[in-house]
Amino acid sequence: MSEVGSQPAETIMEGALQAEQLGLAINLDLVNQEVLDYAGQFTNEWWQRTAFTTQTALRSAITDNIATGAPLRVLERNLEPLFGRARARVIAATETTRMYAEGNRRAYKSAGVRQVEFQTVRDARVDPLCDALQGQKLDIDDEANFPPIHPRCRCWIAPITGEGEVLTRSETVPGAPKSIETQASELLSSARKARPSVTRALNKVVKARDGKLIGRQFAVKTEKSLISKMNELVKSGTDPGVVGTGINDSLRYTMQFSKSAYAKSSQAALVD
Repeated sequence: MSEVGSQPAETIMEGALQAEQLGLAINLDLVNQEVLDYAGQFTNEWWQRTAFTTQTALRSAITDNIATGAPLRVLERNLEPLFGRARARVIAATETTRMYAEGNRRAYKSAGVRQVEFQTVRDARVDPLCDALQGQKLDIDDEANFPPIHPRCRCWIAPITGEGEVLTRSETVPGAPKSIETQASELLSSARKARPSVTRALNKVVKARDGKLIGRQFAVKTEKSLISKMNELVKSGTDPGVVGTGINDSLRYTMQFSKSAYAKSSQAALVD
């Protein structure tokens, strides 16, 4: 996957939410407003190559996409008239990564974090430039070495505490609070009423690991199966929080290795 998730707004705030889950005291409202302001100012390499009217349209498209939480493909579609399909996809994915990194940086800085560690997704498609930065400790204001390092970069940053501990719970998926194996294991342990078909559906997602792309047909089928079975669990009395957390993280991982990301609406309907 070239993109970092399907939701610009979600990825922007993922760093703030992860920081909160890790015990860092942050101001979510402040971070959200700062990131929107950042998107509104928006000056980078794309800016220097476009006319004033195109700059205005690009700024508007990206800011609106962040504010509304529209899927990444909507941003790509809105940028196509300005840059063409291929370039629109590159810009949309690259700038989503940029906003994600900036959201992390501002959230961590507001929590008193002074250093971060550069993280790649650690798969075969990682660019050599990013691979050389893996694990490098950076000052919180050293934005020159923050993602994106190149077009369609998928890298991210992890906060480092005053004791030098790197606060990250993800081995390969940017922003994920826990690995898919951990989420699936916890879900299956907690949802004791799960039918065998639920176990099989989750195991399919877990076994799809190791960097293999999941075809859209399989991914959609798995998604529908998980949604259906998890809704059955809720109706049978299983804690909705346990069900919702497990399936959302399962689908997030599926999306990371799918050829196309899912829309916000599909995730919003996970649990009735």
